[in-house]
Formats: sequence, structure tokens, C-alpha cells
Amino acid sequence: MPQLIQMQQRIKAVQTIEKITHAMRLIAMSVHVRLRDREPYLQGYKQGIENLFILLYAHSPNWKNSILNPPPNNRSLLIFIGSQKGLCGSFNENLFAFFKKRWNEYDSATTDIICIGKKAADLLQGFGVTPIKTITIFSSNHIHSITGQLVEFITNRKEPYSSIALINN
Repeated sequence: MPQLIQMQQRIKAVQTIEKITHAMRLIAMSVHVRLRDREPYLQGYKQGIENLFILLYAHSPNWKNSILNPPPNNRSLLIFIGSQKGLCGSFNENLFAFFKKRWNEYDSATTDIICIGKKAADLLQGFGVTPIKTITIFSSNHIHSITGQLVEFITNRKEPYSSIALINN
């Protein structure tokens, strides 16, 4: 009889986890749809900025900007974006495996890392890599402040980066 009660409890626990997973999937899908709906506006903004720079270069072909045309150097920036919360098993595992594979391609002495997301920060700490900047609060509500912090950090550097790479899912 105790085995039957224990089996019923396990079945109930599995059903509860299934409901939680289904709810999380619905939430993720709604966020994805919302971001997908914003994409055309972002593409239009990007095209407008590109057209503006084309006109600027046509008007003044000798104009150079230290951010858009950095002087040659060896410094590169790697922005690593992971998840904020747990329960993202294969999402995190695939991202971390990709990072480990790509990290071997970079020289740690000349590469700075900015880490976004708590799980990504935990991975880098376990990996023995110290990021120059860590942003642990990562959600769709904070995207504007995160991008503002990144832009401010990159533009206020005395020595601009020769390349910027982004690793995310």
C-alpha cells in the first residue's frame, strides 16, 4: 500500500511539473511573438541609419569616426548573453558548449568580455574567466537600459575595439 501512495505522489509531481513547463512555454512563446512583431520596426530603423551614413559618406568621403572606423589594434570585445533563470537546460548547455568552443579562438590577453545574464556569469566564473562588465538582471523589460549601458561603455573607452562579437542563442 505505501508503494501505491508513493507512486500516486510521483504521478502528481510529474503532472505539476508538466503544467509548469507548459505555462513557461506559453510565456516564452508570447515574448517571442512580441519581439518578432517589433522586428520590422527595428529593420526599418536600421535601414534608415544605413541610408543616413551612406548620405554622410557621399557628402564627406574623408570623414572618419573612431567607433565606426577604429584604428588598428588587437583589442576585441566579446559580449556573452546567457539566460537569467534556471530551467533552461538545453538552452544553457548548447550556449555554454558553443562558448567553450569559440573561447579557444580568442586570445584571453587581448579580449575583453561583457557578460549578460546570471547563468552566463556563473559559467564564466566556473570557467576561470573574469568579465570586465557583468549585467545580471536580464529580461525584456531591461533591454533598453542594458543596451544603453553597452553603448555607453563601448563609446566611452579611450581605446576603441577592433572587433565586437556577440555570443547568444
